[in-house]
Amino acid sequence: MSDKKNNSDNLTLTFHYTHAVDYASVYANGARGVTTPHGEIIIDFYFERPSIPKHQVLALTSDGTLGIKIEDGPASSTKNNDFDRRVVTGVIMDHKTALNIRNLINRAIDVLEKRNTTAGQNHGSTDLGELSA
Repeated sequence: MSDKKNNSDNLTLTFHYTHAVDYASVYANGARGVTTPHGEIIIDFYFERPSIPKHQVLALTSDGTLGIKIEDGPASSTKNNDFDRRVVTGVIMDHKTALNIRNLINRAIDVLEKRNTTAGQNHGSTDLGELSA
């Protein structure tokens, strides 16, 4: 929703931010992107980690606590140097939106790089503003 206000001779809009019921912040440490024939960009964000076993069997001690590991079930991969990339979310955007997001990320990088030059100070959070350039 937005409210129109007359500010002197300028007409303004007020945007109210609300979160969807299923909104969630997710951690990602990588991304993979493609472009579509319709001129859109799709970016899938993933969380990467070493492969883990699908199950484990542990001994149960006489007092009911967990004991030693008896067996690891098969991992999602049998190689020790394999990793799982769990895709956690994807974003589809047009060219203009991608440029605006790039500008927002560049502003965030500038803020973080300036913080690195003043290590040890409490910086708090910084509002990076809207997506528009």
